[in-house]
Amino acid sequence: MTNVFAFPDTEDEECLYDGKRFLAKRTSPDLLRRIDEVYEGEEEENEPEPKPRRSPRTLILKVLLWAVVILSFFLMKDSLTAEEPNSMWMLYGILEILSALGILLINRRQKRADAEKEIPKTLDEELLERRMNELVGEAKVELKIPADATEIDVLSYMYKEKKGVKKHVGAMMYNYIASPMWYYAEGQDLCLATCREVFRFPARTLLRIEKRCGKVTIPFFTKEDSPKSERYAPYRLSVNSLGFVSMKECYALVVDGEEEGELEILIPPYDIAPIASLLGFRVPSAD
Repeated sequence: MTNVFAFPDTEDEECLYDGKRFLAKRTSPDLLRRIDEVYEGEEEENEPEPKPRRSPRTLILKVLLWAVVILSFFLMKDSLTAEEPNSMWMLYGILEILSALGILLINRRQKRADAEKEIPKTLDEELLERRMNELVGEAKVELKIPADATEIDVLSYMYKEKKGVKKHVGAMMYNYIASPMWYYAEGQDLCLATCREVFRFPARTLLRIEKRCGKVTIPFFTKEDSPKSERYAPYRLSVNSLGFVSMKECYALVVDGEEEGELEILIPPYDIAPIASLLGFRVPSAD
């Protein structure tokens, strides 16, 4: 059965999900452009910070100071253990202490400089997050998404098609992506939306909910609480060493695609209840 929210692996920016026949609204091009600009900025901020480059002069000075510390130590030792001790050990001791203090001072200045460089980055992240929230709010108004609409995860996947067979991209490590979408009713119809588009499923196309047995693995968890928290304990979620989250089943909201036949919207077990309640459908037992 075709997944409504599966999408082909292509660079075509206009390419939509397989269930594009249910597309009702799209965000205006100008707003989409602004959202993408902020999103790309967030991706850059999330890239690993390059290791700060040290001044060659600072490195040379630290090497020289370490050399003085080591040399002073041995000279002081020799002076104290000589058959005829002399007062030079005091001079060597003072040189060693001063050199060690110099190294500590340089290290402290470097740490302070690194900390100062991190402050603008934190401020940039806050500004990007605030800007993205503003744009998402603008998109919700433009798309007429109710302010109190809540989110559920919808399972989608990217595929490559060869000889009519759709093969999941990334299926070696995970087989689905959890995509948060707002859900709400417009009259008797069901709407699923992101800040980019709204999909509307007429009431006549909403057929039933079916259980889909089989392991579902997603590369990241979208919820604030941990998948191992008490809240998600009833759903038997597991997390591997890479942080990928697995579940033993999911649920399919089956919709009538008319000439395309029956299609499915896949939903994780922890998010199926609110959809079933909204539509008045029974959730098949997970046992």
